This record gives sequence, C-alpha cells and structure tokens, in this order.
Amino acid sequence: MFWIIAALIGGYVAAIFTWPRIRTWVVGVEAEIASLREKARALQAKIKSFTGG
Repeated sequence: MFWIIAALIGGYVAAIFTWPRIRTWVVGVEAEIASLREKARALQAKIKSFTGG
C-alpha cells in the first residue's frame, strides 16, 4: 500500500514540475502552425493574383 501511495505522490510531483515545459512546447507548436497557415494564405493570394483567379 505504501508503494502505491508513494507512486501516486511521485507522479503528482512530476506532473507539477513538467507541466510548464509541456505547455510551453504545445503553445510553441500552435504558434508555428498559425504562422505556417498565414504564410500559406499569403502564398495562395499571391498565386491567385498571378493567375487571375
């Protein structure tokens, strides 16, 4: 029983210390996706202006 409680406490502590890094990584990935989508929209608009479509 002691080992189960110790494992739960250890997991909780690990989650608290790693969550900021995970969250920063996720936010960074989301920002990169948004940036790439904006670049794709700009490129699409530029292509449409060249082709007249």
